[in-house]
Order: sequence, then structure tokens, then C-alpha cells
Amino acid sequence: MMKTRKIRILLVGIVIAIISIVSVTGFFPPTSTQYENGQLLVDTNWLRNHTDDPEIRIIDVRQNSKYLESHIPNAVHLDIEPLRTKSNGITNVISQDIINDILSELSITKETTIVLYDDSNGLHAAWAFWVLEYSGHEDVRILNGQFNKWIIEGLPTSQQIPTFPKSDYASSDLKSEILVTKEWIVDNIDNSDIILVDARSPAEYREGYIPGAVNNEWINSLSGIYIKVWKNEQQLTNWFESKGITKDKLVVVYCRTGIRAAHSYFTLRLLGYPQLTVYDGSWEEWSSDPTLPINSQISHHL
Repeated sequence: MMKTRKIRILLVGIVIAIISIVSVTGFFPPTSTQYENGQLLVDTNWLRNHTDDPEIRIIDVRQNSKYLESHIPNAVHLDIEPLRTKSNGITNVISQDIINDILSELSITKETTIVLYDDSNGLHAAWAFWVLEYSGHEDVRILNGQFNKWIIEGLPTSQQIPTFPKSDYASSDLKSEILVTKEWIVDNIDNSDIILVDARSPAEYREGYIPGAVNNEWINSLSGIYIKVWKNEQQLTNWFESKGITKDKLVVVYCRTGIRAAHSYFTLRLLGYPQLTVYDGSWEEWSSDPTLPINSQISHHL
């Protein structure tokens, strides 16, 4: 018994030492809330003090099997796949009525503060964030560092599935300006007041992209090795401006199916970009239409 206790104490000491080391070496980077829209990004310290807040709904958007294993106390689960629909091979966001039904099942009202987290560097959380903003919900936030950071900090988890009474969510306030279509892109492709941002990898971009689009892979907004958090405001601003992505332009983000675009959308929202939208059909739709122009940095000559 004494030997087992000593081993446990030793393991706890090792974990604490690892956290201390990675904190000062940059593997576990410090977070900063100095963003124009800093309220959109919450840290673990803030969330652990609000897990019992009835005005807040914490939403876990990881795989359901992982949620059942352990999650942040009082978090409910949301599968992001029902937020997407496929028609003629093209992925798009679902209808407002379905969004209303999903939010009602999660006991969310229009006044609820929603906090999202995942274990994929914010990709799925950002997709849900964009869908919820598109649906007109006013207060949506993301946990910086996601569940990974929560775990490495030794914060409490739970296997208990919370139950809340069903609400009657009935929003009809679609923010249609944060979603554009293929037809809109075609009509505005030569507009100098607009900048297209391709959030895919450089390799994907080189193979083909929408004419005029600049490549800015979504992961460039994050820092850290084991735990990734958003870079600070100055780093992000310098990076985007070096790409010509400035606040005086209408920024249109796309990727392959819209998920990585949503991550870049969130980052730019965090920085306070006033004109911002997502091409929902993205490359999946654009590249499937043989009548549309495509630029490429790769020669296809034999």
C-alpha cells in the first residue's frame, strides 16, 4: 500500500514537472486575450469557474465515444455531422429549422452563452461556431487549447451525462451575409475590394485554386507543439497583413468543404475583421463545375 502511494506521488510530481517544463519552453504556449473580439475565446481558468453556470451551455463536439469516456463537467455532446447536408456531392450547412431543433434538444435559448470545444485544434469547434453565428445566435465562444489543454492542466472531467429540459429555440435571424455562394463568387471574382483566402494546405492550393485567392493554411493561426492555442493578436495581424488580408477588404474564406474555412473565419472574427464571409460550397463545389476558371501552380504537361 505504501509503495503504491509513493508511486502515485511520484507520477503526480512527474506530471507537474512536465507541465512546468513545457510552459517555459514554448511547447505549452501562454494564452493571450488581447484581441479586438477577445470575448470569443475563453481560457481554461475561466471555464472551470463557469461549469455550473446555468446561463452557459458547454458543448463537446468530439466523437461521441470520446465524450462518453470523459468530458468537461456539465458539457453536452453535439455531433457536427448533422450540421452538414450533402446534395449532388456538395456539402452545405443545414436549414435553420434543423438548427433550431438541435439547439432546443440541448436546452439552449437565444440568451444562452455557448462554449464549444473539441480535440482537433479547434477545427470542429470553429465549424460549429460559424454555423451557430450563421443561424443568428449572438453569444458563441471557443475554448482555447481545447480538451487537450484541459486534460494536461489536470482539470476535472466527468462521465456523467447532464440532462436539461428541452427548450423552444426559434431563431429566424439568419446572418446571410456570412455565407456566399458559387454564383456570388463568379459575380465578384474581379472585385478589387474583395480578397479570397484559401485555407487549405499549400500542396492542395498549388494543385488548383480559385483565381485571385491567396493561400493561408488554417493551422498557421495556432502556436504550440503538444497543445495548440491561438497566436497573439500582433502575431496574427502581422501574418494576415503580410498576405494582403486587411480589414479594409471583404474577406471571403474557403477550403475544401468549409470546415477549415470556418477556423480561419473564427480567427479573423477574433481579430475584429468587419467584413467577413465563408464560401460554403468551397473547393468541393468550385472544382466540380467545368465551366468555372481554375488557377494552378503545377504544370500538367507530360
